[in-house]
Amino acid sequence: MPEEKNGIYFRKWGVKKSKAVIIAVHGMGAHTDRWKFLAEFMNAKKIAVYAIELKGYGVLAQEPGYAKSFKVYYRDIAALKAMAISENPNAPVFIIGESMGGLIAHMNLIEYDQNYSGVIEVSPAYMDNMKMSLGYRLNIFLNSVINPKRPFAMPFKSEELTHDKAVLQWLKKEKKEHRFAAAGPLKEILLKQIKAGFKTGSIKIPALFLIADQDYLINTKSMESIFGKIKSEKRLIKYENTFHALTIEKDRKRIFADIHKWITETAKKSGGIQNTKWKN
Repeated sequence: MPEEKNGIYFRKWGVKKSKAVIIAVHGMGAHTDRWKFLAEFMNAKKIAVYAIELKGYGVLAQEPGYAKSFKVYYRDIAALKAMAISENPNAPVFIIGESMGGLIAHMNLIEYDQNYSGVIEVSPAYMDNMKMSLGYRLNIFLNSVINPKRPFAMPFKSEELTHDKAVLQWLKKEKKEHRFAAAGPLKEILLKQIKAGFKTGSIKIPALFLIADQDYLINTKSMESIFGKIKSEKRLIKYENTFHALTIEKDRKRIFADIHKWITETAKKSGGIQNTKWKN
């Protein structure tokens, strides 16, 4: 279960004398426990992981999928980052986001705080692939104006997230999982996706994009398009025979190894400084 401190909910997987810190942002319908596999892998490599519980999800799902704005996410991430820095002096800090969390991490850099050593975006949500009728989408838009807290079921299944049968059983039993998003945040997601298309060039820190080749939730070409707009040092890896949620996929250790390698190489270039000002 996540813990609470200073008004934020989070999970922490700490290590002594950490070589780096990862701030983790989960996606739609998920929660901090989704990061446990990544955290276990990274802890063995002396990397600490701090995962934020987003408003509307996990233990904060009293209003399913609802947060007043992305600024709520940004402030919570900033508070968690400050905590991580205080507990891990001189360690470089990276931010990772999966799916909607990838979009949040990306827009956090553009709109709020770019003071990280690098960003890792896992299947970032720049355009959805989900099967929703025009009428359903129009209903969401209408409610975003008149009833922004109204939750709408998102038409995706756990079987579209991972090939790992054991993980699928866990997802089906886990009460913190849900498949809802509120109308107001859904409209803001659309607006942020549009803005990303115009403002991504302002990102100055190194970026790693990890993409599944069988993504039924998010349009793969949209991820590649946004990646192409990044002007800083960058790398994209596409994994064969993988579904959307790469951090809980069957072959996740290979993916984690790629993340670890990239973090190690990037941290060396930054000189181990915590909040690197990257310049092109």
